[in-house]
Amino acid sequence: YGLIGRNGCGKSTFVKALAARAVPIPDNIDIFHLAEEIEPSDTVTAFEAVMSVDEERKKLEVEAEKLNHALSELAEQDASDTPASSNAAEEGEEELTP
Repeated sequence: YGLIGRNGCGKSTFVKALAARAVPIPDNIDIFHLAEEIEPSDTVTAFEAVMSVDEERKKLEVEAEKLNHALSELAEQDASDTPASSNAAEEGEEELTP
C-alpha cells in the first residue's frame, strides 16, 4: 500500500500513528514501519528488509528483558532478606546507629 500527497500534508505522521497503534487497529494485524529507505534488492524481500532494520530494536528488547529479570531476582532476594517483624528492623537500625 502507499500514500500519495503533497509534501507536508501528514503522510509520514499518519503512518507513524498507525505504527504506534495510536488509532484503533485489530490486534491480529501486524504492522511493520520502515523509518528509513532501503536500497532495492533482487535477493532480499520487502519483509526481510523491514526485519533487518529492526535488529537494533530486537537487541534492545533482549537487553531490557535481561535487566527486568535481574531486577525481579534482586527484588525477590531483597524480600527474602527483609526481617520478619518491624521490631527486628528497628533493632538492626539501632545497632547501626553510632
